[in-house]
Amino acid sequence: FGQENVAPNGIADNRERAYAFTGANIYQADGSIMDSGTLLIRAGRIIEVNENNSVPDGFFEIDLSGRYIYPGLIDIYTDYGIPELEREDNNGAAENLFPSDRAFNVNDAIRSNFRAST
Repeated sequence: FGQENVAPNGIADNRERAYAFTGANIYQADGSIMDSGTLLIRAGRIIEVNENNSVPDGFFEIDLSGRYIYPGLIDIYTDYGIPELEREDNNGAAENLFPSDRAFNVNDAIRSNFRAST
């Protein structure tokens, strides 16, 4: 990380950003859960996790009461652990699409003759 040597093109806020996420249930790397904890982030890095919910001066507080914070990155678009679909060999021909097999628009998915509960 070096010193900025180029003027930003347009308006830029170069202040150091600091956030305090308070009141959250924080899952820790060892598997334990900290109830109603505080996560402090400065310049994009976690600097502290504590249980006293105190917010230092200069931190912007975000109340996450009743919500959860998980360690690491959760990629919601991953296909890891999902078995690959088996496709039948069609010798390079296009797949046949039948209206009875799938919904081609939103109206095909609506089944007014089914009851959700009895």
